[in-house]
Amino acid sequence: MMAWSRAVLLIGGLTLAVAALAQVADLMAPGNGPLQLPELSPPRLPAATTRELAPIEGFAAIAERPLFAPSRRPAPQAPSLGTVAAAPMNAAPLSVVLIGVLLSPRRHSAVLRLADGKNKTLAEGDSIDGWKLERVLPDRASFQSGETRVELLFPLHQASAAAANAAPATRFAPARR
Repeated sequence: MMAWSRAVLLIGGLTLAVAALAQVADLMAPGNGPLQLPELSPPRLPAATTRELAPIEGFAAIAERPLFAPSRRPAPQAPSLGTVAAAPMNAAPLSVVLIGVLLSPRRHSAVLRLADGKNKTLAEGDSIDGWKLERVLPDRASFQSGETRVELLFPLHQASAAAANAAPATRFAPARR
């Protein structure tokens, strides 16, 4: 009985192999050409709808309650180190804020926000309003005009120094039921 089952399985397997070879040979016949796939059309998408964003005033709560601040209140604003009280006679006060530095082997530059809100990039040695950019470090930029020297820090560093001097935030206990 076992020999008969093996024979049936062997004959069935050989029959399937011959049928598969016949299909492959038919597809590769010289008169058939390349295999033709059905034409596919792109999917139809719904018409785009235009959505207008709410006015910027509607997002004020986001700035008033920063997500990653432990107290959910904005950091206190420290006075800007960019304004010089006693500027020399030949130069106007330096009224800029340091917002970035670019340090490469060939060039050190500072990115400044001007009083009119525009940004300006200065390389070491360049001048703005009579102030020469003397040195750029990873966290500051040094300017000089005559005998007066000013160092600008990032506003983040100024705010963190002011926050360190402020009283710690009040911690709330969980509500009891």
